[in-house]
Amino acid sequence: METTLPVAMNQPSFSTPSQWCDHADELAKRGDSKGALAAYTEALRHDASLVRALVGRGILSYHDHSWDKAVADFTLALRLEPDNVSARINRANAFHQRGNTERAIEDYTHALNVDPSNWQAFLGRSLAFSALGQHHNAEHDQRMASELAEERGIDL
Repeated sequence: METTLPVAMNQPSFSTPSQWCDHADELAKRGDSKGALAAYTEALRHDASLVRALVGRGILSYHDHSWDKAVADFTLALRLEPDNVSARINRANAFHQRGNTERAIEDYTHALNVDPSNWQAFLGRSLAFSALGQHHNAEHDQRMASELAEERGIDL
């Protein structure tokens, strides 16, 4: 006679890592960071090369001010997809928060080489340039960020 263990209440069961990521995205939208983090981690348990889960988990770590964890996840994502603009910008943001402004500028610049119209990369790089006292570069990037964001209906 086969015995099965009862499934814990509210414990979802998904068959693919992508479904775990969808669940994590939904939890994150609802503000359940802890649940979203667990779901991204479960997705990665099934597929350690799932860039979407690495980026999602990195963003949650960033918002939790866990800069080192965020950088680690974004770095893993970038090893798999070096031109992933989201991972690149988010890692740059985490580097900047850790005080590694030069590395942040390198990542923002790489993101702009891949996507020259990315207003978020210009904005982040302008803040990094400003932190280094490179005001001319900061003003240029701030102007570019504002123009590009305005084209998309975003008010900075």
